[in-house]
Amino acid sequence: MEIIIDKLEDLSPSEQILDSIIKSIVKSLRDLKCGPPSSEDADDENGVLPLALATRNIPITKMHDNALLHLGCVQFKTRFAKHAFFSCNSCDAQSWKEVHSKFESKLGLEIAKSVKAETKLRSAWRVFIDGAVAFYEVYRLSGFWEDDCPRCYASIDIADSLMRASRMLLLNMHESLGEVDDAKSYAVCKAMFDYGEHYCNETKKSISAVFTHPHLRRAKEYLTTLSIYFSRLKEDADRRTGVVKISSKQRKMSSFFKPVAAIAQ
Repeated sequence: MEIIIDKLEDLSPSEQILDSIIKSIVKSLRDLKCGPPSSEDADDENGVLPLALATRNIPITKMHDNALLHLGCVQFKTRFAKHAFFSCNSCDAQSWKEVHSKFESKLGLEIAKSVKAETKLRSAWRVFIDGAVAFYEVYRLSGFWEDDCPRCYASIDIADSLMRASRMLLLNMHESLGEVDDAKSYAVCKAMFDYGEHYCNETKKSISAVFTHPHLRRAKEYLTTLSIYFSRLKEDADRRTGVVKISSKQRKMSSFFKPVAAIAQ
């Protein structure tokens, strides 16, 4: 089944080409067969584990000096991760947009100090919110995964990839614009990480049978790791909003978005 995330007329020609390429890659990964009996992916009949692995391994670190190339890699990963999540869970695009709108209205995204900067930054924040929506969807679908354990683990893995890539995209925008109200940004980031931690903890409660289903055990351990990760990011946001005194250099958004610890890698 073809998953349509955005209406075709809403996309630029380059975005249409990129989406077409991503959909072909996602379909090829989903067509991979499960492993032989007794292998770890023997029960992956829908090809979701290779999809999660491919999403996670798309590089976005700054291994080169070309800022434009790096930004392109990050944009590709965020777009790929969203397509992968939709394909993995057969998400409804309209439902996703409704949840996204609710998150956006709660958070409030008037962060930039000029109209021009606000327009560019808002698009990056919206992608960042996609990460929170993905973890909400993980929580919403968690009650149906006992019969498809690989999908449970893959969905969490892809949601994590989407959140990390979208944070990197936001960092790039903050560094390039420079016209940002950091205090408001910290507050929104803290709320986002709070959502992530909440949905990870709630999803864990619905995952049982971990002793008989290895993928569910891995999924629960992954959620525990992510919950700690989000908690530490929230603590860092508190320090940078003045709860704990730190230097002005540390208070910059570019410093905040650098990983607190590579816990969930």
